[in-house]
Amino acid sequence: DVVPFALRILAEYPGFMDIAVSAAEALLNKGRPEDAEKVLKSVQTGKSPVGLPKSEGADTYRLHLVHARLALARGQADLAYQHVIQALDHKPDYAPAQSLLIDHWPERAVEVLGGMSSVRPAVLRCLVVGNKDLALKLAIASKDQGAAGEVHLAARNYEEAAECWRSSLDEWDRIRADVLTNCGLA
Repeated sequence: DVVPFALRILAEYPGFMDIAVSAAEALLNKGRPEDAEKVLKSVQTGKSPVGLPKSEGADTYRLHLVHARLALARGQADLAYQHVIQALDHKPDYAPAQSLLIDHWPERAVEVLGGMSSVRPAVLRCLVVGNKDLALKLAIASKDQGAAGEVHLAARNYEEAAECWRSSLDEWDRIRADVLTNCGLA
């Protein structure tokens, strides 16, 4: 079980935030919010262990997303929303935070994400859950040509998808535009 393992590591390295956040994420994915909270409470913030690996965002955006998910598990939607916003403040293109926003607060998505340069994770999430209108609104509001291409691709409007991807700054999007064109779809 991950709980005793994480608690043992955190007893030896009290500020090892990456272990705490990773274990809490895994426990939340298994539907165990109480255990996730127990692991997070055992870490000592501000005590960064020297010489141990640290992945990006363990003490910022990933931690805020874990707190958001814990708040949702407790029925505290407003607190969860604030944590999602803080995660996005730290890393605007953080796909899990954009997805959580779409899943729980779609009515706020354009307001929150509209000015961001990359909304592709949110647009793809919208398409997965069948909210094509919101996907298009997000792509237009953010002026994210790559995301707009995804919306057009989902609608099987290959010509428009290729046109968006040709004007995207992402090399992969331009390659995808060429593929659609060379296959005769665009």
